[in-house]
Amino acid sequence: MIKKDERGIALVTVMIVMLILTAIGLSLMDISVRQLARTHNKTFTANAQLTSEAGIERTIAQMNDGTTAGFATEQQFFNDATQGRGTYQTTVSAGTGQNEKIITSIGRVYRPNQTTNPVSTRITKVSVVGTGSSGYSVQVGPGGLTMSGGAQIMNSSIYVGGALSMSGGAQIGKSGQPIAVSIANRGCVDGSGNYPAVSPCATAPITQSGGVKIYDSSLCAAGLTNNPGNVISSMPTPPSCDPGAAAMPTYDRNAQISAVTTTLPSTDSDADCNQYDAKHNWTAVRTYPANLKITNSSSNAFTIGSSCDVTLNGNVYVTGTGGLNITAGAKFRVADSLGTTRPVILVDGPLTFQGGATIIENSFGTSVEFISFCAKSSASATCTLPSTYPTGTTLYNYAKQTTVTVTGGSGAAGALFYAYYGGVSISGAGTMGAVVGQSLNLSGGANVVFGTQLAVDRQTWTIRSYQRGFQ
Repeated sequence: MIKKDERGIALVTVMIVMLILTAIGLSLMDISVRQLARTHNKTFTANAQLTSEAGIERTIAQMNDGTTAGFATEQQFFNDATQGRGTYQTTVSAGTGQNEKIITSIGRVYRPNQTTNPVSTRITKVSVVGTGSSGYSVQVGPGGLTMSGGAQIMNSSIYVGGALSMSGGAQIGKSGQPIAVSIANRGCVDGSGNYPAVSPCATAPITQSGGVKIYDSSLCAAGLTNNPGNVISSMPTPPSCDPGAAAMPTYDRNAQISAVTTTLPSTDSDADCNQYDAKHNWTAVRTYPANLKITNSSSNAFTIGSSCDVTLNGNVYVTGTGGLNITAGAKFRVADSLGTTRPVILVDGPLTFQGGATIIENSFGTSVEFISFCAKSSASATCTLPSTYPTGTTLYNYAKQTTVTVTGGSGAAGALFYAYYGGVSISGAGTMGAVVGQSLNLSGGANVVFGTQLAVDRQTWTIRSYQRGFQ
C-alpha cells in the first residue's frame, strides 16, 4: 500500500494565499495611487477654474476704476506647495452693444514655482455691461428752479444750485411719495465776483405763494429759517441745512465730434426725412448711423418734421446756431444694438422738443440724451460755443437764457434733456427721464414725472452672461 506524503502542502497553500494577498494589495495600492492622482488633478482643475474666475473679478474691478486694458501678461494668484502656482491672463474685447464688453480669462495651474507646462488650464468668458452711476433726476444749476401755474415734479430727487421759487399751486412730490429736495442757494454773484457764490446767498432759499406744496422725504436748504410751504414732511432741526455746491455733470463734446464717421448736410434726404424721394420709397422713415454729423449752415433750425420716423444707431451731432427743432408727430426709435447705452443728440444751437413728439425706447428701456451747448447772453443773441467753462457774470447771464424747450404732451419717456450753459423750459404734462440745466422753468400745468437718474462720467460694469471652457 502506497502512503501519500503530504509534507509541503501547507507551504504551497501559504505561498498561494500570499500571492493572492499581494495581488490584492498591489491592486489596492494602484487604486489608491490612481485615486490620489485623480484627486490632485481635480484639485488642479478646480484651482485653475477659480484662478480664471479671479481674473474676471480683477478685470471688472480694473474696469470700474476706469481702465479696460485687461491683464495682457500672466498675473500670479498663488504659489505654494499645496496648490501649486496659479496665474490668470485676461483680454477685453468689444461686445455686440456699445456698452458691452467681453472678458476672456485664462486660468493656469503649474507645479510649485514652475512657469511652463501647466498641469491644468481653464478659460472663462463673460459679457459685461456698463451702467451709469447714480445721481439726481433733476439737477439745476445756480440759475435756480421756478415752478408756476400748477407745475408738478414727481418721482425724482431734486438738487438746485440756486434757489427754488414756487407759485400758483405748484407741487413737489405727493403725500404717498415724498421726494428728496436739496437747495444749495448759491445763485448770486458774491463780493469776490464768484458765480455760483462760494457761500450760500443771504436771500431765502425757497419762496412760495399760492397754495404750493412740498412733500419731501428729506429737505436740505441752505439758509432756510421756517416752513416755506403748506406741507413739509420732514423739516430739519435746525431748519437750515447746506447740501453744498454740486458740480454739474460734464460731457466731452470734442470726443463725440472726433468720433464722427458719417457727415451729411442738413439738406440731404438721408438726414432730412421731409424730403420725399425715390431713394427712400417716398416715405419719411430714416435710419441714422452711429457717429453721424449733420451740418446745418442755415441760421434756421434743422427740423425733424411731423411725419419723420427715425431709428438711432448711435450718437448724432447737429451743427449750426439754428439748432434742432423736433416737431409734434416726429418719432425717435432707439436701436436694440445700443443695449443700455443712451444715444446722444448733441446740438450746437438751441433745442426744441414739441408736444406730440415721441421717443420709443428699445427693448432694454433705453431712451435718448439731448444736449445743447448753446450759450447766449440775451434772448436775441446768437448762440456761441465757449472755449472754456464760463464763470462769474458771464455764466450768470447765460443761465438766464432758455436753450432747451420741451412743450406740452411730449412723449419723452426716459429721455434726458441738458442745457449745458443755459436753461431748460418745460410746459405741459409729460413723462421724461431726467433734466439738467443752469436753470429750470416749469410752467403752464407742467406735470412732469421723472424716472432716470443721471449718468455722471463713469460706468459700473456688471456681468450679464457667463461661459466656461478649457484647454
